[in-house]
Parts: sequence; structure tokens; C-alpha cells
Amino acid sequence: MAIIFGRPKYPSSAEGGSSYSITLPVERMRLIAYFFFVTLCGFALILFNTLVLPRIEAGAPDGTPTEEMGCGPFNRDVENGSNGMKDFGLHFGEGFNLENSHLTELFGFVNVCVLWDYTPAREIVAMYFPLFEYSLAGYVMLDLIYITLSHKRGEIPDWYFSLVKIVSPFTILLIAWFRMIFVMIAYSNPEEHTLAFLGMQLALVSVVIMNSLFIILSGQSYPSIGLTKGTTTKLAYAYLICNICVSSIKIGATAFIVQNTVAPNWYKIPSFIPGYCMGMVLDRVWMLFNAVLPIVIAYVRMSNEEPMTITFSVPTPTYDGDHKSSETTGLIS
Repeated sequence: MAIIFGRPKYPSSAEGGSSYSITLPVERMRLIAYFFFVTLCGFALILFNTLVLPRIEAGAPDGTPTEEMGCGPFNRDVENGSNGMKDFGLHFGEGFNLENSHLTELFGFVNVCVLWDYTPAREIVAMYFPLFEYSLAGYVMLDLIYITLSHKRGEIPDWYFSLVKIVSPFTILLIAWFRMIFVMIAYSNPEEHTLAFLGMQLALVSVVIMNSLFIILSGQSYPSIGLTKGTTTKLAYAYLICNICVSSIKIGATAFIVQNTVAPNWYKIPSFIPGYCMGMVLDRVWMLFNAVLPIVIAYVRMSNEEPMTITFSVPTPTYDGDHKSSETTGLIS
């Protein structure tokens, strides 16, 4: 049986046409991504303090069989230690807190990741995480389109455009793989768990390099905040060089953890800041360059650069009398 779809009987839009356009500052998408990351951390903090901390401090539930006392996050033994890591004097099934958590055991300090390492925060945060993942991956894709248009206008050299086309797909893939932090549990598979974080570090530093080079090569300036082309270029170079230096050390240390399970020895050396070990100082500086300053940079660029217009369109169908032509005829058997 064949059904011929007739002309729609609904009134057409006042605007008419078969296209739809969106005007979007590309850097707004990066701001959206960081908004979701910040709110994710805040949400995880609430979950950790209300649902996780009482659970891990209490230890294995009453009635847990002896042979199961070492399961899950309570699988640490004072006699044997854990993979040669720091001994906190914990026995199978005993509770713990941040001061003797698995991250403290691995790195000598805790970072934001501890907020979603344990049940039930891990499972709940994993459902919120795609908002950050998809928006950041979407930003990389939109930025690639924006750079493509800039290349067509002759604003950037061929070698940079070729580099971006190669790097962007891998950056998106690494962003997507970051979700493995919820699959590879920190206290069961610390190497694989850290490997996912290593991928995100590589993705973030690639975004920094590509963005900084674009600002430099395209000769950006932001007179609304007093930044001339020369000043903008100098700041971009300074940020790029400093971030590469910090990220190289951070990435090297993370790769060491992936290979050896524990952090390098210098991570746990006391720093010049009271209460901070060297690894903790590095972690905070890395966060400054890759989670705080990018928000400022994205806001400045969003407020000063021309937005990109994306147009979606379909061919207008043709009709034969009261019915569509055969090209748009649908068949149902």
C-alpha cells in the first residue's frame, strides 16, 4: 500500500522560509562548560558531606562477614599496606576520613576528585557529568568551525589550521573518555582511574595551546578593557608559556602515577606554604591555569569578539497540485 502525503494544512510561519539561524559567541559555550564543572563540584561537595563522609567514617556495615570486610573502599590492611603506599594503620573494614583517604594515600593530599570517588556520590555525579562533558566537547567543535571560517578569511596561516584539524578530534575523544573516572574506581583501579584524568589534562592543555595561538596569529585586541594588539599578544604568550610549563610537570607526575600507582616522592615533600605538600601546590597552580583563568579569558573573548551565526536549512519541497511530487512520496508496506 502506498500513501501519498498531501500538502500540510497548517498555516505557515509568519517569517516563512525553510531555515533557522542561531547566533552564538563561541566562547559562551566554554563558559557554559565551566559553569557545569563548577556546579558539578558544588553538587558533589554537598553529596560528599551529607551522604559519603558519614558512610566512609562508619566503616563496613554491621553484620558484614569477615571475608567481605576488605571489599570496596575499606580494603586496606595495616600489616601489608596497600600496594606499598602510605600506611594509615587501618584494618580491613575500618572507617576513615579525608586525612587518610585513598587520594591522600596515593598523592599525599586530596583534590577535588575525592568528592565523587565514593558511593553514592560517584553514581549521582556521573549522571550530572554529561552536562560538562557535552558542553566542553561542543565548544571544541564550535571553535573548530570558527577557526575554519577565520582561515577562509585569511586571518590565520595554513599550518595552524591543519594543526587544529588534527588536534580537535583527539581533544574531543579525550574529553569523552574522562567519564572513565566513574567506571575505573579510584580505590580499586587507581592506575586506570588516573589515566582518565591524564587524558583530560592533555585535552585542556591542547585547548589552551590552540586558543592562545589563535589569539596571537589572528592579532586579537580588546580595547574595551584597554588591551591593545601588542599587549594582548604578550599576555597570550605569557599565559601559554606558563601553562605549558605547569601542565608539563602535572602531566609528567600523573603519568608517573599511572605507571607506578603512587605519586613521585617529591609530591609529598612539604612546601613553602604551611600545610601544603609540593604536589598540592602544583595541583592548585594547575587548577588556576586550567580552571580559573580560562573562565576569565572566555568571558573577555565572548564580550569582544564577533559571534558566529549557524544556519540550518532544508530544500523547500515542491508540490504537484494538492500533493507533493514523487520525490517526497513516502511508502508504507
